[in-house]
Amino acid sequence: MTSELVTLVDIGANRGEVTQILLQSFPRIEAAHLIDPNLTVLNYARLALADEIGADRVSLHPLAIADHSGAGYLTVDPTRPSTDQRVLTSRTGECVKTVCSELDDFLRLHGIHDRLLLKIDVQGTDVSVLRSGLESLARMTRVVVIIELDPIALEEVGESVRSLSAVIERSGFTAVLDARGTEIDLEKVWTSLYTHRKYQDILLVKERQN
Repeated sequence: MTSELVTLVDIGANRGEVTQILLQSFPRIEAAHLIDPNLTVLNYARLALADEIGADRVSLHPLAIADHSGAGYLTVDPTRPSTDQRVLTSRTGECVKTVCSELDDFLRLHGIHDRLLLKIDVQGTDVSVLRSGLESLARMTRVVVIIELDPIALEEVGESVRSLSAVIERSGFTAVLDARGTEIDLEKVWTSLYTHRKYQDILLVKERQN
């Protein structure tokens, strides 16, 4: 997909550091949608990316992608309290209200139907985000998804390697790769990361002919 024009959707964009790296690996990004509930950090990202692909092709979306559309509540990420990062919570005390959108709704609203580069870094709710976009992802033919595989964070919100594998299968992804592009055994990697209390980026890839 590196030779095609693609649309980048960065969920949990923060200050856009990862987006800048992706622009080097996927030079034909025609538009970038940066999503983060924190508008302050998104504005930093806009400044950083404007010179890369042009300010007119960078869109900021101060909202959270979740398993529902409507209101949501954010609290400080308990694993990274010194950062700007926020996580969704069901509690309303000491929280900030935000707008939530399912991934399917977001993609439809912005006319994104294929050739998608999707990056997700949402502190444990990655599977929930993928699940909220199942309809769109299953229909697409060319998709690359980059997620941060953190088994401990995922299990804290009730997810497992089985639930992640189920979403991957239902979405129609044909390969699961590490950051070097080598195909991996998801269950073995999950077990290793869980045992050593680590996390790593993985790629979910689908490239098929119409």
